[in-house]
Amino acid sequence: MKPVSKYFCLPLFILLVGCNTPNQTIHDSKLKACESVCVVRVDCHQTPELTSFAQRAQELANDLAPKITKLLGEKKFPHFKIVFKQNTAWGSDGLVPAYARGHTIYLSADWLSKYPDDFEMNLAHEMTHVIQGYSAKAPSCWTEGIATYVGFKLGYTNTLNCAECSASLPHYTSGYNCAGALLLYIEAAHGSALVRQLHTKLQQGLYSDSFFAEATGKSLEQLWTDFKQTPPFTSAAAHRLELEAWLKSPGKKSVAETMARMAEFLRTQPGGAFTADAQMFLIDLANKDCLPGFAGTGPAGLAFERDDLNAPVDFPISRIIHFLKKDDRFRYHYTVVKESPQSAWKLSKSWRTNPDGRILAIVQK
Repeated sequence: MKPVSKYFCLPLFILLVGCNTPNQTIHDSKLKACESVCVVRVDCHQTPELTSFAQRAQELANDLAPKITKLLGEKKFPHFKIVFKQNTAWGSDGLVPAYARGHTIYLSADWLSKYPDDFEMNLAHEMTHVIQGYSAKAPSCWTEGIATYVGFKLGYTNTLNCAECSASLPHYTSGYNCAGALLLYIEAAHGSALVRQLHTKLQQGLYSDSFFAEATGKSLEQLWTDFKQTPPFTSAAAHRLELEAWLKSPGKKSVAETMARMAEFLRTQPGGAFTADAQMFLIDLANKDCLPGFAGTGPAGLAFERDDLNAPVDFPISRIIHFLKKDDRFRYHYTVVKESPQSAWKLSKSWRTNPDGRILAIVQK
């Protein structure tokens, strides 16, 4: 249980909306549903066009706070602030839909404009992070898995958030949807108290994988093996793990062979064909000495945005591809755009980051 000193509570659940009336306090009688005293401040002065989302954030946060508290076995929800930004960035991960830092949640206006139906899941996920307060030793897969599990339990599933392991999140160690789906499976088989117990262990810094054997009578790996026999472990996840096993297997793999295997895998995924095409477009530019940062040399490694594998195919399509260069500690990032099914890919932006994710140079096309 978190110490009481971490909470700052007032006699009312108060929302401060910072779009048009930054100093206005709104009192809402419906907030009696909150099981403890809660405070929420919503700030969208950077994105005044999201006033309607700010109002939805008020209503949704009021509704979610007691539900999340109950799901995790907590007694009260800490006060927190919601900030809408034009875009959000988090370290080397680049742009993300949302993130929580301490008791402040940051939501991306760019993401919400593209995926408005993802708003509820993002807010529930980040509100869970606010209340977690886990030890620094807590595995990130459970930190993110529990936050996603909470969203699933609250009913926030859609094409972007399915309770399953997928090509983009194939293993429970990937966290998020896959870890959340595994927790749902274990809970259904071994009782609803399990996730609350796991939550407490992570807060106390007492978690180890032996927790699952003690709570269920089966080791974590046994539970994972059982889970892989169920529909939420998709064939796409299995194919991704097979590809990773090949990459890790003994023997030297050429860059060309690796990229060919990667492209073959990508083309089996709903949005992966466009990702594969975008990669080949950039590699072709590199081979022609036309790719910024790669004059006279090609990439030694690549990565792509995991969400692009299942992204809706709506034009214009954009992809962000990340390249590595041999004997170079920097990462090179490229945004490419395809305006229509008939149009060619175009490079719209490139930038370079150092190992900790700090942007060193940006080139806009």
